[in-house]
Amino acid sequence: MKLHSSLALLVALLVAQAASAQDPGAAEQAQKMALKLQAALGPLADAQVAVDADASKAASYAHGVLLVPDKRATDAALAAPAAGVSALGQLWCHQVSPVVDGRPVASDRTRIVTLNEEGKPAAVQLFLLGLGKTASGGAELLVFGKEAQPLLRVPFEKLDTAPSDKPCELSGRKVGEATGALTITMFGHCKAEFEMMKAD
Repeated sequence: MKLHSSLALLVALLVAQAASAQDPGAAEQAQKMALKLQAALGPLADAQVAVDADASKAASYAHGVLLVPDKRATDAALAAPAAGVSALGQLWCHQVSPVVDGRPVASDRTRIVTLNEEGKPAAVQLFLLGLGKTASGGAELLVFGKEAQPLLRVPFEKLDTAPSDKPCELSGRKVGEATGALTITMFGHCKAEFEMMKAD
């Protein structure tokens, strides 16, 4: 799948700090890129979970990551997850990828959108995010590539913080010389963390 769009806008997004109320410029850039990606993606006939992306609530992180939450995601659903899989959002990654079995996810296991401007391509990976239920009844983050089964299952951890109206936030930290940890926080008090690495 290819998208002819503004590479400059992508670069601006990737060097921005995490979007927040204190950084409205970064938030606006994230929203603009989310809208462009939604327009390029269109409907996914083979989606493991149908995401109704809310570009107005998109969150970005400095190292090439954009999270677009599902319009129907709620704090209540995280508190008491239903059986099956419900939609949480889309995770877009440029030059970085989640780590599975000690390696970044191979490009043939993910959906790719390629941005082109003046012959300069930039490949962006798409991962669909779902909400699942653990055997003990807790909420877990499901990260889907192309395959029917999720690439990652990450239990959500409840934080001792007040709930927030903001559906999602991104943050990260360095883990090793070649790896980092990406933290997804939902509604201010539920977080899931997994390793990221430079994409192959």
